[in-house]
Amino acid sequence: MSTLFISDLHLSPNQPAITQLFLNFLQHQARRAEALFILGDLFETWIGDDNFNPYNQTIITALAELSMRGITLYFMPGNRDFLIGKLFIQQTGCHYLTDPTIMDLYGKSTLLTHGDSGCTLDKSYLRYRRWSRYPFWQYLFLRLPLRWRQHIADYLRHQAPPNTGFYDPKYDVILPDLLAYSPNTQQIIHGHTHLPSIQLIKKTDNNWIKCFVLSDWSSTQGNVLVARPDQCFELINFNYTK
Repeated sequence: MSTLFISDLHLSPNQPAITQLFLNFLQHQARRAEALFILGDLFETWIGDDNFNPYNQTIITALAELSMRGITLYFMPGNRDFLIGKLFIQQTGCHYLTDPTIMDLYGKSTLLTHGDSGCTLDKSYLRYRRWSRYPFWQYLFLRLPLRWRQHIADYLRHQAPPNTGFYDPKYDVILPDLLAYSPNTQQIIHGHTHLPSIQLIKKTDNNWIKCFVLSDWSSTQGNVLVARPDQCFELINFNYTK
């Protein structure tokens, strides 16, 4: 058995190929795992659990079917879908994870995070992040008509920096700042940056930890971190359902 980690699918009705790749993933690879962790930005935007459109219901149903098969599901919010609430969690059978979360993964203390909170060089985004997480402002936003919420979400989405493929340290995760959450962490798993990698981080002269960075998904390729009880971890790209 294995534990799977994914993030940054950015699902939307405008990306049918990514949607189908994800549904195939749930029907094949995920069914052979013991647990699936979704570390944020499952959706391109999420404007409230009351948005009962057919597309959202398709994703909810697929996750619920996987949960009913005995696969344990975990969801951590990202910067795109932090408004996912109790109804979505109940309908899918997911377990909600706060960001960050420390877990024991096959005997190793592991820090899980979406990653955006670690972009500490981007001061303007961190101000927005703090403001947008206040329960009061979320309460007010979720009382707006769905059409208004969608317009606001579309506006904010277009204010985000484009993914040009060029490295900019402003949008990178500062790993020492993540380690401040838990100095005893032995490894880190995060997404957000769309720059998949396996990094070695030096904590002390004789102490190194690994950081696994998940990738976003494209119309032709998915990405998953496969963790096994024997401490064999693989960051895998795939475009098939075997």
